[in-house]
Amino acid sequence: HAVRDGEKPTLPELGRNEMSELGEAFEEMRDSLEGKQYIENYIQALTHEMKSPLAAVRGAAELLEEDMTVENRRKFLGNIRSETRRMEDLVQRLLELAAIEKRKVLENIESIEIRGLIQDVLTGLEPLINEKQLKIEVESQAVLLTGERFLLRQALVNLVKNAVEFSPKAGVVTIAARQEDEHVIITVEDSGAGIPDFAAERIFDRFFSLERPDSKKKSTGLGLPFVREVAILHRGQIEVFNKTPEGVIATLTMPARTPDQTG
Repeated sequence: HAVRDGEKPTLPELGRNEMSELGEAFEEMRDSLEGKQYIENYIQALTHEMKSPLAAVRGAAELLEEDMTVENRRKFLGNIRSETRRMEDLVQRLLELAAIEKRKVLENIESIEIRGLIQDVLTGLEPLINEKQLKIEVESQAVLLTGERFLLRQALVNLVKNAVEFSPKAGVVTIAARQEDEHVIITVEDSGAGIPDFAAERIFDRFFSLERPDSKKKSTGLGLPFVREVAILHRGQIEVFNKTPEGVIATLTMPARTPDQTG
């Protein structure tokens, strides 16, 4: 049932008997089938996403063979550099997502103080925050979470960066963390225009992205899928929805103590 629902269950302990052999055989079969489908899906997706920047680079290169002003030449060279960086970013983000999607268990589990993690993320994004003159409000309890610090930091970077990019200049981004029962809940709220109706069901699709209001450019569309995989690996979940009257709120919910998955 878990495999059917897209989850990543671990093989239960079945002892040393025929049932155990059957379980291991099913596990190997699942890995083989998922691997084949996984590669096929990624090749198709990557090929599709590469077409646009490659076409832009080829077009700019062909135009550079013609006589033109120094200003236009500089413009088309800039286009080539921009599209090349876009392809590099796409490949790097795809490799990161592929690496975590193939994982079944956490590694290097440690106790993480969430307020410190949030501050670490904000320090890394400080240039972008200052450029937009945003006000950052942090409302965090003294919350501890067990998990992989690197993955949780990257997930939070994606959520906060989205909030920063979709907020208007001089807007407000609110980051909060609290513990309810046995779960830690981290929320990131922006003050932007919200998610359009047509995009509500697609925001976790690989490569799906919305234009940033300032630059009118799109991201790789791999940030939220990465966050979802981090949440699943930590036995948690991520939800993103519009809030009233404006803005978007992303809620990352995970067990305060992630079960030991290394054994």
